[in-house]
Amino acid sequence: MIRTYTGKTVNPLALKTTDIDIEDIAHHLSCYNRFNGALVCPVNVACHSVLVARVVGYFVEDSTVEMQALSHDATEAYLGDVTKWLKASPAMAGYRIAEQDAHNIIMDKFCLPRELHPSIENADRVAVTFEGQMGFNDMNWPGLKKYPRLTNDEMMAIGDHYCFREWQQSKDLFLETYRDLVMRINFGENSNAEGY
Repeated sequence: MIRTYTGKTVNPLALKTTDIDIEDIAHHLSCYNRFNGALVCPVNVACHSVLVARVVGYFVEDSTVEMQALSHDATEAYLGDVTKWLKASPAMAGYRIAEQDAHNIIMDKFCLPRELHPSIENADRVAVTFEGQMGFNDMNWPGLKKYPRLTNDEMMAIGDHYCFREWQQSKDLFLETYRDLVMRINFGENSNAEGY
């Protein structure tokens, strides 16, 4: 069992929709740094999530997909952040099952499709590439061997959204983005998602 920022006691291996709270997600993600904390200029998961949502929004005009993008790492609020290389190892099979279960509950809570839109994987790659280059202050950091160079369109999608913010700023930005997307979904082009 874990205690969340809002004071809930939850079992991260058996989450229920009533356990999920956007304040917990925003707070917890803003306190986790990406790249196992190795970046010279730290990037937290909340700010990363906003960047992924903004990149998706540049290419796909669908606020529900942007909300999925904002929530794509929300499981880490309950399970912690694990580097993708470790997560992919055979020893982490149980974690991957727990992560999928938590993902499904979070998507259900926010009335979002469980299967992520294909654009989110690409936007995540764009964010990883950019964050690695800027965070390590190395345009050729070793992780780039797995990723193609960013295109001009992808750099335009990133725009002036640099993800190097302190945790409180990141939390506020995450919640502001969330609330904006809720308004757009409920009163805009996607009225099928509700319950936020």
